[in-house]
Amino acid sequence: RFIQENPNTFMVLSTAVLEATATAELPEQRVAFADAMAPANYLNQPPEVLRQILTGIYPDGLGNLKRVPDRISFMPLPTQSMGIWVLSQMKRWGYIKEDIDYPTVAAQIFRSAATAVRMREMQQELPAIKWKDLTDNHHPVLDIYGRKFDPASPAAYNEGFAIKRT
Repeated sequence: RFIQENPNTFMVLSTAVLEATATAELPEQRVAFADAMAPANYLNQPPEVLRQILTGIYPDGLGNLKRVPDRISFMPLPTQSMGIWVLSQMKRWGYIKEDIDYPTVAAQIFRSAATAVRMREMQQELPAIKWKDLTDNHHPVLDIYGRKFDPASPAAYNEGFAIKRT
């Protein structure tokens, strides 16, 4: 509904996010992004910590220097299964109190099709999607935090954690 009522706002916001994620995905831009996000008005974190996260070059705590350049990615294409995982974590930590219809809410928030159209218009390559759009009736089981997440069963995923908000 937001997109239909505010097409220009959606276009400007999605364009800004797509341009930022495309730039952040470039290895040579990672240090600049870390430094830009570090100040108190954004993440309020030490720049060196963010640089380690974004560049994938970090000490492992055992005296070794790890080099994992693909440690983090900025996939700009929102998908419903990713949305269900985000919503499941909001539920797990008590930000969502009531029971919700995960697929319906995720489809309303994570606008995969509209974003894919905008990416094509911007001549950006669509990413290889590890998270599927649930409208294709495909429910991938993903490994997140060492646990299997099935978008069709978000409550079961949350119940498997010993630590959660009560």
